[in-house]
Amino acid sequence: MEMILADVSGTLIHATIKKQQMNNVYQVRRTIITRCSSLSDDMLFDFANFQDILNESGLNENILIDVIGQVVSLGEMNTLDVANKATKELEYELRDSSDDQLTSTLWKRFAETMWNACETVGNVKVIFLIRLAKCNTFKGERSISNVFEMSLLEIKEFVATYVN
Repeated sequence: MEMILADVSGTLIHATIKKQQMNNVYQVRRTIITRCSSLSDDMLFDFANFQDILNESGLNENILIDVIGQVVSLGEMNTLDVANKATKELEYELRDSSDDQLTSTLWKRFAETMWNACETVGNVKVIFLIRLAKCNTFKGERSISNVFEMSLLEIKEFVATYVN
């Protein structure tokens, strides 16, 4: 069971209950898990600062974040064996308006969506937005990734036009 929990101030956190733990959840007295109506239908974003993501003592890895940036490099599409399943994985790099750069990884359909978008645009800049991303630390390096199938991804081509 996967859930996104929100507190009254709108802070989001991802929670997963694995199959092996489900019996424990059902056995806890007075535990009721239900869907609740949305507090708002507005798509509000709270974009994380790249420096906060990159700082080891920065953002909590258990709190989901929104990230926007320009795609500056795209790795190779890899197929990895994850839990005995072939899983697509794509590493890429984003830059923000301060020119800070952030390494990121997308998995499964998110990797395929990014790959297809970037491969078809040629020299056009690609702006990437991911809602409900997760901060990760791997081998001492901070990055972001999608969270299973819960993240939302938006990719747009951007052609700059200048007016004199």
